[in-house]
Amino acid sequence: MLADANPYGLVRHSSLPAPTVRLSRLSWDRVLDEEPLEPGNDLRPNVSYDPEAILALIYTDGTTGRPKGVMVTHANILANVHHFNYWMRYEEGAVYLHAAPMFHIADFPSIFAAPAFGACQITIPKFTPQSFCEMVERERVSHTVLVPTMINMLVQSPEAKNYELSSLKVLAYGGSPMAPELIHRTRAFLPKVKLVQVYALSETGFLTGLQDHEHVDGRLLLCGRPCPGIDIQIVDASGKPVDTGKPGAVGARGANVMRGLLEQSKRY
Repeated sequence: MLADANPYGLVRHSSLPAPTVRLSRLSWDRVLDEEPLEPGNDLRPNVSYDPEAILALIYTDGTTGRPKGVMVTHANILANVHHFNYWMRYEEGAVYLHAAPMFHIADFPSIFAAPAFGACQITIPKFTPQSFCEMVERERVSHTVLVPTMINMLVQSPEAKNYELSSLKVLAYGGSPMAPELIHRTRAFLPKVKLVQVYALSETGFLTGLQDHEHVDGRLLLCGRPCPGIDIQIVDASGKPVDTGKPGAVGARGANVMRGLLEQSKRY
């Protein structure tokens, strides 16, 4: 990823090693716990309002195994912020917990969605059922996103039932299919929590999902319906829509769709 992006500088924690790959443009490396970022006295840069400017590179290996940089624009993330609020219904005074990796598209937009709706955000260095429960209890966490593996670890943990988790209002999940049996066990473990299933891609952010009331038998194996403002079609290899029930590829259109891949922009 570093060789592909070839950044000008790095901001990292000392627990992460310095890059071993040779980077032609790397001019600085800031280790935050050794050299804290201090506010400078420089004049503010000119404000630029360009919704198509690249905000971040979200790396994905797709099916090729070689990491590719998804060019996510400011407009893409703004669309994801609206989709976050549609599915999770943020509220002022809410507390969002970053339990999933923030470099992943499942959690990255929440960095911007939480402050946009007046919610604070906290993190844990690494997910374990104990660290998750301790943070929810201490900080009165109300919203979070987990992958099914995390949820399975949580509901199977014998210690988890000893924590006060009543502040948790919305639990969104995605990243891989979640078995109906696990959904039912999650309901039993957190009976007052609203479950939100989200289907997303690094290249698009949110695409489809199931609201809490749509978690009924017969729908638990589905990926839901599209977010508002997103068009979804199942198409064949030529791009033509296929008949209902026939296999095909997912085609998406909307303000959430990436600008492109970094490697393509370099090549062309």
